[in-house]
Amino acid sequence: AASEQSVAAAARLWDEHYAVNPRNYHDRRYLQNEFPQLARLLTEGDGGPLLLEIGCGTGNTLLPLLQANPLARGLACDLSPLAVELVSERLRRENLCDRASAFVWDVAEPPPAEARTEGGADACLAIFTLSALAPEALPRALAHLRSCLRPGGRLLLRDYGRLDLKQLKFARAARGRLG
Repeated sequence: AASEQSVAAAARLWDEHYAVNPRNYHDRRYLQNEFPQLARLLTEGDGGPLLLEIGCGTGNTLLPLLQANPLARGLACDLSPLAVELVSERLRRENLCDRASAFVWDVAEPPPAEARTEGGADACLAIFTLSALAPEALPRALAHLRSCLRPGGRLLLRDYGRLDLKQLKFARAARGRLG
């Protein structure tokens, strides 16, 4: 019960955040450089890959990837119902509803039907997402994500870490604390 309350509180806080900051995020067009496997998925083969993005926020990871490959398909999920609504609006605005959809999912819980596709996803993207989970929820979440992948599918992670590029960038800025 306490866990359910904390997840509900987190969803409420994310909703409040997205209500105030809906355009505070930029499209992540660098991901194909960060993940050569993703670039190969988007450029090789006859059909388009199926991409599952967790913690989709306002869609700034998945939508640029859909634009990069007109055959790619996508699933976007977030704990925040408002984030899912924002992604759904953007999918409609950019005429991508036939290739992608968004839904609410707490990845620490078993995947909903929307996340379980026939054959599984070619890649699951967790970009600046897993750090928002409680440490004890990570093994369950990773197992759930793995269950959504096709055999040989890839789980692509990027998150915050001590002395990561983002932290070092801010340290080099004026008044940086790392010196």
